[in-house]
Amino acid sequence: MPINLDFLSDESKKYKTDTFTYSDLHLDFRLRSKLNNAYVSDTGTKEEVQVDYDLEAVKNSIRNIFNTKPGQKILNPAFGLDLSRFLFQPISKETARQIGSEIMDQLSFYEPRVTVRKVDIVGREQQNEYFITLVIAVPELNNLNANISGTLNETGFTY
Repeated sequence: MPINLDFLSDESKKYKTDTFTYSDLHLDFRLRSKLNNAYVSDTGTKEEVQVDYDLEAVKNSIRNIFNTKPGQKILNPAFGLDLSRFLFQPISKETARQIGSEIMDQLSFYEPRVTVRKVDIVGREQQNEYFITLVIAVPELNNLNANISGTLNETGFTY
């Protein structure tokens, strides 16, 4: 007796209503909703991990680059930014330029979905930190623009 798994066929794809280009797991793995699984005999509800789409998925990727230090990703040891090394240098325009150059290089290499339009870095000497603002565009999303801001200090890069 054959088992018909029609939800795996090409016919079922015509009912797909997703209209996003990119998707990614939400970084803090929050549970979003409860689902009924009609294809499995279990009639209980299942919880789904929250997923971010399009611009939020791209922002997740950028946050991941900022919060990963080179060497932490075993299969890609060059991945990430180590901006904390700049905190022990004098807060100056030259150090800010170096930070901006590092950000531009790494984002252009590890996040090809975005075009970095501007990197604005403000040094805060009293707090021994930098406030960083990125202006990005995502060509695949009709050049949708977004600002990403955060603070670089001794605890790392926080949004």
